[in-house]
Amino acid sequence: MRLIIVSNRLPVVVSKENETYSLTKSAGGLVSGLSDYLRALQKSSSSITDFLWMGWPGMSIAQEDENLIRKKIKKVFKAAPVFF
Repeated sequence: MRLIIVSNRLPVVVSKENETYSLTKSAGGLVSGLSDYLRALQKSSSSITDFLWMGWPGMSIAQEDENLIRKKIKKVFKAAPVFF
């Protein structure tokens, strides 16, 4: 079974400096609490075997960079950005 988490923000903060994007884990309370829960799920015999976190990446991303950001966030954070 797959757990899908939908929130207004992703568990990652995207920033851009000198034309380079960087990803940093968010320090929010929801992220901290759910991250601990998701780690515990992976170590248990739960029927939830996978998860995906969906939300806004925290900044506007140029359309030509959306696929790059989407791939990076999915690989590192198991999350899917929703672009506006």
